[in-house]
Amino acid sequence: TKMLSRIFRSVAEFGVGELHLIHSFRVEKSYWQSPYLDEDKIEIALTQGLERSGDTVLPQVFQHRRFKPFIEDVLPGMCAKQRLLIAHPGGYRTLPTDTREETTLLVGPEGGFIDYEIALATSVGAEPVSLGPRILIVDTAICTVLGRELT
Repeated sequence: TKMLSRIFRSVAEFGVGELHLIHSFRVEKSYWQSPYLDEDKIEIALTQGLERSGDTVLPQVFQHRRFKPFIEDVLPGMCAKQRLLIAHPGGYRTLPTDTREETTLLVGPEGGFIDYEIALATSVGAEPVSLGPRILIVDTAICTVLGRELT
């Protein structure tokens, strides 16, 4: 979808080092057939974001088509020395803005993660946090999260 292109531009504009796209239960299977996931389209969108922000460091984009292996096998090694948060609607504390420590944040698809996915992520150390009382689409949630770093 075009939302992917907006996400790629935004993460590049904000200086994100890595973006991991993960298949979760509420992600439609057709999502992975999107032409916006072709390497050349990803690079174009990332480059547009870099141009807007005046940066030259291209973020790395990884695609994980299976949720459980990513959470159990990849994520713990990625986050060994980082804070690990998972954004999810509910009565969780609000995403902190007062930290400068390296953080990995999991943001779900529209509708959020299912309970199983939240439980699996918390079993490897993810701390659930809220982005506020409203449900946000993914590209808005990404900008909301990254914009908090600027305050």
